[in-house]
Amino acid sequence: MRRTTSTTTLGRVVLAVTTALVTAVAGAVTVGAGPASADASLGAAIADVADAQLSAGHTHEDATGCNFYTGAIGNPDSGCATPGWGSGDWCADFAKYVWREGGAVEDLSSLNSYADSFRTYGINHDTWHTPSGYTPRPGDAIVYPDKNGNGIADHVGIVISSSGGQVTSVEGNSGSGNGVVGKYTQSVGVAWGYTTPVGHGLAKSRDVTGNGWDDVVARNATDHALYVYDGYASGKLASARQLGAGWGAMTSVLTGEFTGDRVNDLIGIQTSGDMYLYTGNGNGTFGAGRVIGTGWGAMRFVVTADFTGEGHNDLVALRTDGVLFEYTGKGNGTFAAPRQLATGWGGQTALLAGDFDNDDHGDLVGRSPEGNLNVYTGHGDAAFKAPVEISHGWQGMTALIPGDFTGDDYTDVLGRTSDGRLLMYPMGHGGSLGAGTALGTGWNNLDLFQS
Repeated sequence: MRRTTSTTTLGRVVLAVTTALVTAVAGAVTVGAGPASADASLGAAIADVADAQLSAGHTHEDATGCNFYTGAIGNPDSGCATPGWGSGDWCADFAKYVWREGGAVEDLSSLNSYADSFRTYGINHDTWHTPSGYTPRPGDAIVYPDKNGNGIADHVGIVISSSGGQVTSVEGNSGSGNGVVGKYTQSVGVAWGYTTPVGHGLAKSRDVTGNGWDDVVARNATDHALYVYDGYASGKLASARQLGAGWGAMTSVLTGEFTGDRVNDLIGIQTSGDMYLYTGNGNGTFGAGRVIGTGWGAMRFVVTADFTGEGHNDLVALRTDGVLFEYTGKGNGTFAAPRQLATGWGGQTALLAGDFDNDDHGDLVGRSPEGNLNVYTGHGDAAFKAPVEISHGWQGMTALIPGDFTGDDYTDVLGRTSDGRLLMYPMGHGGSLGAGTALGTGWNNLDLFQS
């Protein structure tokens, strides 16, 4: 519809095995501060596109009441005076166009010409936020309440900034008279709610070669070189190709998008506790390493996924005393100060991260002393649901490797047996791991894998 000018949040469940929950911690680990990049996140890129529409040259309807945005998303009308333009109410078409142009937004096809489709998108992707207690983010869709009694949203725009209880948005089909693209600042509470777009691609954060399939990154125990086994089809890995030498001092290797350029990078943590970032080039090669943090030697496991829903890989680390921390990625190769998530995790014998339920939020999987794999499903705000067993009998596995190796956007798990066989366990869409399929033998010559 046209806009005229005349805390309740989705439920959170904390980690169930915790004995105490603390909201913040000063922690001994240091991480690089670094300036935030204007294009570091999907949301910021979307906000930039929205703001640019104010001077794009097609801010008004033409003489036949047609608009640029409906045509631009694929619905042109031959009756329009301007070729390629479309007709009808177009606030949702404007918002969809901006999300599309701003970056890799997941599930755009579920959005239609109705403003309410943005509310439905948020509910379905667990990114719908009611105004109470929520600070809108750049790139969010601001969804306005139903005013004509039909039970659906009446209007939608794009948030470009928010501060002090006020939100500024850019909206299509707004104003009086002919619909225009306009900019508005008003109370956060004026909205029915806000939907955060879900970035596509972080489920493939283990694709370091850029071909769209997750890979295995591993260190050879003899020459201490780092190798990639390039994924190229469902359950298929190419022969090893060397990525670099001199990785003998590393205790952890992580792959993910840490720098905001939608290209996957490497992080290595040394026995000294120094953390190094190797910026990816998108083709299986990387820049020289640089130190981005110190003091990580006390961490037993460090894993990565997008746990906060901001479009960057974050870190979760389990300290040797069983305390669990989260470090929010800034998208510029640095991380925010740690937040303590839980205590009582000392019994975990392995820790993995990924998107095990394909909801675009990072999850955790822990292996219990009994060999059970339990998933802690993430909400996208560094909070997790109670554990659910997804498999058992893993106590004999000598390595666990996460990644989407089947191409269905669910994180699977590779397991290495004591005799060096590599098996793939696909994550079933019903919430448990499937039976293992042999991928190869002779994997005992590798002693460190991506986490």
